[in-house]
Amino acid sequence: MVVSSITIRNDVYDAIRTLLVANKPSYTDKDDNIREYTILSEFSRDNPSFPQIVINSANINVSLITLDGGTNEQMVDVQLDFYEKQDFGFGAIESGIDSVQNTILTNQSSLKDDDKLVLMEEPFDESNPANFEENNQQINTKSFIIKLKLT
Repeated sequence: MVVSSITIRNDVYDAIRTLLVANKPSYTDKDDNIREYTILSEFSRDNPSFPQIVINSANINVSLITLDGGTNEQMVDVQLDFYEKQDFGFGAIESGIDSVQNTILTNQSSLKDDDKLVLMEEPFDESNPANFEENNQQINTKSFIIKLKLT
């Protein structure tokens, strides 16, 4: 699927989701159980399962190359929010982020060839580590941002 500037937000979401579903992030907990991340478009408040990754809508920044706007660059930031029960610690989220980062790095050619997306020079950023209570459960969360450019 080629990402189109007309449907860029939906196309980027589909491209990242397809890649993550095919390479499902997981980690091994302290009891040696493998825990796979559920991939969603929004945080599940009703009976949430953990761990989960929320793929947010892409943030698109357009830079005009020519004054008439005929040529431009489209920078794409995709924020992934990781959630896991506090009992498993932030290490569980860090493992999930490492898994996603590795998947993106090892699939650069398919992102470029299939989706027309290339990684920026500094392609990753992390922010917002926090915890909160939801349905009487303590939840850890952290954001991971993937920076791309539409070619």
